[in-house]
Amino acid sequence: MSSEKTHLTPEQVNLVRFLDNLFDGSQTVFGLKDRQHRFLYVNSEVAGIIGHPPDEITGKKPDDYLLPDSARLMYQRHEEVMASGRPARYVDQVGIGTRTFTFATVCFPLKNDLGMVTSLGFVGVHVQDSIWLNAGMQEMLEKSQETILDLQRQIDDMRLQATTDPLTGVWNRVQAEVIGRQEMTRQDRSSSPVTIVFADLDHFKNVNDTWGHNIGDAVLIEFCRVVNESLRASDVLARWGGEEFVIILPDTDLDSAAIVAERIRYAIEQHDFEHIGVLTASFGVAAYIQGETWHRWVERADSALYRAKNKGRNRIELDTIDLLEAIPAYFAQASGFLRLAWRRSYDSGHPVVDRQHRQLFAHTNNLLSALLAGKPRENITILINGLLEAVSGHFHDEEQIIREAGFPGAEEHARLHSSIVRKAKRLARRYYDGRLELGELFSFLAYDVVATHMLVDDQEFFPYMNNPLAGTGLSVPKTGKAARKAGTAKTANATKAAKPSKTTGTAKPKTNGGAKPKARTPRKTAAASPAKAARAASGAKPAKTGKTAKTAAVAQTAKKPSKRAGKAPAS
Repeated sequence: MSSEKTHLTPEQVNLVRFLDNLFDGSQTVFGLKDRQHRFLYVNSEVAGIIGHPPDEITGKKPDDYLLPDSARLMYQRHEEVMASGRPARYVDQVGIGTRTFTFATVCFPLKNDLGMVTSLGFVGVHVQDSIWLNAGMQEMLEKSQETILDLQRQIDDMRLQATTDPLTGVWNRVQAEVIGRQEMTRQDRSSSPVTIVFADLDHFKNVNDTWGHNIGDAVLIEFCRVVNESLRASDVLARWGGEEFVIILPDTDLDSAAIVAERIRYAIEQHDFEHIGVLTASFGVAAYIQGETWHRWVERADSALYRAKNKGRNRIELDTIDLLEAIPAYFAQASGFLRLAWRRSYDSGHPVVDRQHRQLFAHTNNLLSALLAGKPRENITILINGLLEAVSGHFHDEEQIIREAGFPGAEEHARLHSSIVRKAKRLARRYYDGRLELGELFSFLAYDVVATHMLVDDQEFFPYMNNPLAGTGLSVPKTGKAARKAGTAKTANATKAAKPSKTTGTAKPKTNGGAKPKARTPRKTAAASPAKAARAASGAKPAKTGKTAKTAAVAQTAKKPSKRAGKAPAS
């Protein structure tokens, strides 16, 4: 192979060889150009007319050799072909130096696996001005065009066989990776979001076992049809393997992809599949994080799909590690500073836990904003102290709530809390002493507290949050110390306390002899929340009775869970 061909793709090389054989011995000119109009290849006939060797012409543009008017006309012709995606035939005069040639030319687009025009080919014959096109030349040009079109059809057929799933007709796994990587490159260049959705048919093995593989195949085909009806033209559906599919959603962030996934989930659930009736599917959604690998992106989406299977199927789970991985990229661009944004998918379903999680997001955002804005150390110190108090208070409340809810991993979760608080205090001391880098504090807040713990570890107890009163202080009546504490908090800023309810047995709170009450710190005010009152009740001296005693007994006798179990097969 000549040196001027070595930079071509395999398909372009095959096309050049085909044209070489087709026009061998004739005076036909042909070559290839990229979308920027640079020559990728020209044959010896083109080189002879231009007056330069082929390898010197490669990489150059028509206006390097043609007269300005001729170059502009060629650009116009070729742009029309690339825009339309269809071949075209022209007869034009071309000025090169002091000479003028008349060429009858066929231009044709070359497309990639996605059907996008990536380059352009041209085949032309030189005709005399006085003769123009005689019948023989006209016939030769028409045959050339037919031959090129037939070759393109053959190439398209071979590409289709290599990139599509033969059963369902959607893209196959190999092509899904090709498209996914192209979208990754586009996102790295333009910062336009792209998200993938993994979908898996629930209990599909039962379909094959009950009705046979022919019915199972029909179900897969019908599934793809239903999914495609919920997608845009730019979205991509591919069969990943078996009953698992992947959907690539360009220009779509995580929240928008969740809406698309829910639309598909609902459409599948409502569809009446022939022979088998109702079928459901589970979904895992992950947004691409700039700079990560294809395999890491797929792994996150697959993990989210596994969680959906593990939590009961026929549901959608969003990847929650995207924040964890995205932080370094955003942190490196302080001008585009990331603010932690609460998403509905982070809700546990428990009002106290979710409210406090949102408050921690707000505390963290305030601190990170102050850090990047270069606020004075004394201001930062106040914010750190406030965040530490909020974290400690939330952890205490959360432990009470999950114990009352019967979460078997409550004690292990409490140990995680203690570890986070100890690390937070160590980092705070280092900051006070001037020995802490900004990035290390940022990493701890966003990685350890928010991404790893709140968005991953906490999800383990979400299935137990089916009692909205657990831990709120409303599940049992307040008595004794808890009631007095709650009553005191409500009247802390009043000069005269309201008369306590007889049903609760609350003692009349003191008013400090009528003097103006002392200002309370945020920590003490937080202690008056319903969850804090419930905690105080659980620590009162009087023995627990009834529901409270039973709840405490469950917490004390709960078995310690193993640290994260490995994946078990789910279908």
